[in-house]
Amino acid sequence: MCDKAAVKGVEDFDKGTLKKIETKEKNPLPDVDIIQEEKKAIEEKACRDSLNQEVEKCSQKKLKKTCTKEKNIVPTQEVIEEEKKAIEEKACRDSLNQEVEHCSKDKLKKTCTKECNHVPTQAEIEQEKKAMKEGK
Repeated sequence: MCDKAAVKGVEDFDKGTLKKIETKEKNPLPDVDIIQEEKKAIEEKACRDSLNQEVEKCSQKKLKKTCTKEKNIVPTQEVIEEEKKAIEEKACRDSLNQEVEHCSKDKLKKTCTKECNHVPTQAEIEQEKKAMKEGK
């Protein structure tokens, strides 16, 4: 009997008296990407943990002594000065090269090249041959 009265109350209920509200999902289900990331993180943690356990179990008596050699050598003052000098020389060359590149050909003077190739005379050749024979 009680059930019939409850059903009748529900059937006769006016839906217009209800307020409209938005449903907010408080505990959304994770998507596939989040699940994969969590699986990967769990696997990495398990791997790290097992590796850490192996390291902790390792006996220090099994380890060999080593000497560490420093490979990152700090430059001396001489090396620094040489580098500074090289940088200054490069800057000087660069500025000079720029001047040459931007030099106007109109400012240059005309020149005439005179080639002087001395061809020995027959007498000079004979004299040199004689000198070579006497020198031996």
